[in-house]
Amino acid sequence: MTMQILLTRNWSKKDYTIGRILANGEFVCNSMELPVRTAEGDKGNRIPAGVYTIKERYSPKFRRIVLWVTRDGDKAFNERYILFHAGNSVKDTQGCVLTGINDRIGWLSLARKCEDRLFGLVHAALRRNECVTLKITS
Repeated sequence: MTMQILLTRNWSKKDYTIGRILANGEFVCNSMELPVRTAEGDKGNRIPAGVYTIKERYSPKFRRIVLWVTRDGDKAFNERYILFHAGNSVKDTQGCVLTGINDRIGWLSLARKCEDRLFGLVHAALRRNECVTLKITS
């Protein structure tokens, strides 16, 4: 069985991009990412639209297990260590996907609560030995 996380980018602004994250079709939270501003593949750029795998990994920065976006067979991409994590504004990311509720312009509220909810859903699926895919659409 497979769990599908869908990240749909809805609002692209000059300094950030806001999207919606759904797990198996159910709204989980909003996302915030960097805008496209450098060559694809560079750190500090948002993830290109496409299909990825979500895994868990320990983050020394956050000192806990987090959700890691990977692409099979792509060492350079995987070494960017793109994560889902809590954050309130684009200043809180260097290329990762921030989680929260977009209740005012350029801001995510309830960020940690949303990260915990997404982590719980994905963690439960991985414990059931399900593959968790991430599909990003612009």
